[in-house]
Formats: sequence, structure tokens, C-alpha cells
Amino acid sequence: MANYKVIFTKPAKNDLDGVYRYISEQAMMPATALKLTENIKNEIDYYLSYMPYHPFADDNRLAKKGIRKMVVKKYLVLFIVFEKERTVSVERIIHGARDWEGLLT
Repeated sequence: MANYKVIFTKPAKNDLDGVYRYISEQAMMPATALKLTENIKNEIDYYLSYMPYHPFADDNRLAKKGIRKMVVKKYLVLFIVFEKERTVSVERIIHGARDWEGLLT
């Protein structure tokens, strides 16, 4: 049984949709896009529901807000742990090659 409930915010859901659209349309591989986005979501659900205490984000501004990070595939997952509610809020899912700090300002 999972210890924490994992919740995907709208921006995180949009990020996953963007991954799907990019791979599906630009690379013309919709089956691969679907499999990748499902795998990313499943790994996030699994790991954060059992082990949410990953390092804080490298950016001090984000770390002060309690934002933690983990990597799934080539994607940086930014999330906040709410201990009292036993929930993890996935804030963003960003490809590691992107300027993720610029996206969050």
C-alpha cells in the first residue's frame, strides 16, 4: 500500500501532454509517445508514493518553496511533499535539456 497520494497539477499534466504531442507529431511515433508518457507517469506515481523525500531543487528560490526534484527517463520532475496530508504534488515535468529554471520564473 502506498504511503503518499500523488497528485499531478495542471501544469504537470500539460507537460506530459506536450511530451506526447512532440513525439507523436514531430517524430511521427504516436505509439512510442503514448508508451513513454504512460511510463513516465507510472514511475512518478510509484516512486513518489513510496519514497517522496528526494533532494531539494538546485535553485534556492525553488528549494525555499519546498520544491524537490527527481529524474525519470530524461525528464526532471519537480514536486512538493505535504507531510501532514500525506500527499505529493507534482508541479512540473520538464525535459532535462530544456532551460527549466527559465520556465519557472
